[in-house]
Amino acid sequence: MDITQAVIDTIFRSIGAVIALEFLARINGPKQISQLSFYDYITGITIGSMAAVMAIDDQIPFYIPLISMIIFILLTYIEGKWTLRSLKARQMIDGTPILLMADGKILQKQMKKARMTVNDLLSEARVAGYFNLQDVSFAVMENSGKISFLPFAQNQPVTCGDMKIKKGDPTLYVNIIIDGVILHNELRDVGLNEPWLMEQLKKQETALDQVLLGIVNKQGKLYLYRKHESTKHNEQL
Repeated sequence: MDITQAVIDTIFRSIGAVIALEFLARINGPKQISQLSFYDYITGITIGSMAAVMAIDDQIPFYIPLISMIIFILLTYIEGKWTLRSLKARQMIDGTPILLMADGKILQKQMKKARMTVNDLLSEARVAGYFNLQDVSFAVMENSGKISFLPFAQNQPVTCGDMKIKKGDPTLYVNIIIDGVILHNELRDVGLNEPWLMEQLKKQETALDQVLLGIVNKQGKLYLYRKHESTKHNEQL
């Protein structure tokens, strides 16, 4: 195989590997890195290695690693369905949370079980905003490896409920314009239409292609973020 043919073959195999990864990733479902179980993590690395082989190893037919990738994704999908339906399966595969601190005391046996040092715990506490462990009542290592902290009552932020202040429910804003493009489905979901939107843009003396982001709430208030906008506050209707 000459160099030109090898390059062309590699290009097409790489494109096929990317398409296969994208398709299989959508089947597997979206998950943040912090939400991946150890099994998901290992599967992801393995599938990535198979995609690399599919892209550059011309000694192996492209469909061999593709079949392996599909098998891995199917097994991951089945495992996900199984853990959704069975608590025991969930505990066996994903594990269970580990209590690291209780009533302000560090649980040394639990720390060893989680394979964490005191320095690790202090570092995680600082990331969470607790620079003094004496402020922390409970600490729990979640299945994802992330640590949740519960401060003592006197160290918790004051809420409107604590001060008996009545506050209206937060309003959900919907994106209806992004990069000068109208999102028609979202616009219909809030009971509005394009003529209404164009009228509001006219009132705010803004052309559609000048809008970086447009959001609206359920009361019909439109807020615009314009492209190349200065420090002047956005106008609101």
